Amino acid sequence: MTVFVSWSGERSKIVAASLSKWLQDVFQDLKTWMSAHNIDAGQRWGHELGEQLASTSFGVICLTPENLNSAWLLFEAGALSKIIGEARVVPYLFQLSTTDVPYPLAQFQSVEASRAGTLELVKSINASLERPIVADRLERLFDKWWQDLKDGLDSVPAEVMGTPAAHRSQRALLEEVLQTVRSLSRAGSATPAATNPNVDLWRGIPVWNLLQKDMEALTLDELQEYRSQAYAASLVATPRGKEEAIDAKVALADQEIRRRAAV
Repeated sequence: MTVFVSWSGERSKIVAASLSKWLQDVFQDLKTWMSAHNIDAGQRWGHELGEQLASTSFGVICLTPENLNSAWLLFEAGALSKIIGEARVVPYLFQLSTTDVPYPLAQFQSVEASRAGTLELVKSINASLERPIVADRLERLFDKWWQDLKDGLDSVPAEVMGTPAAHRSQRALLEEVLQTVRSLSRAGSATPAATNPNVDLWRGIPVWNLLQKDMEALTLDELQEYRSQAYAASLVATPRGKEEAIDAKVALADQEIRRRAAV
């Protein structure tokens, strides 16, 4: 079984790397995949990500206070939920509580990066294994290895390090893998609801309503929320024939946000 570990930003990367290594200590037959370690320079993102999404069975999204609105995390969360289903996508909250997480990420059942929250994550992964570890042995393994993960989490700096990637480069990556994710889901990897061509709701929001939004009438906060909704809708439940229209709305929202930021 492979666990896909998603991250964005320097602190999230440290959390993801610590968790990725630690999970393989607890589950010795488990594989983890995170893009920073597993995509060689020069490889096409779309091809490599598509292969990993097709083979993964569980997704962990490493959230920190500064990356809640990361376009890349929103993309990978949507892609994972479309390929493997929402029940196997778990946001891992570092210095956050569940009430801090906005939609669309709030749709997933999250856990905090504490002893109790991490044990809950471990139990969820164990339940997804072909041959789960018996409960009492799992707790002994957790107790044995927990301090190692705690040390890794304690090493995460209090301040945000590094400069976030430019929005333009994030968009290029998102666009490169978007078609790969859609083709994978339609080839039969997605959940039935996601592949149904008649689906026209995303989290109770009619896709038609997203297409009809007047962006000029929205405040900047509403516009950013709309962009997040449109990103997620384009990945999770866009009916056939409406993909290009949703993508165009996302691009227009980006342009409008940049225009207002320049004023």
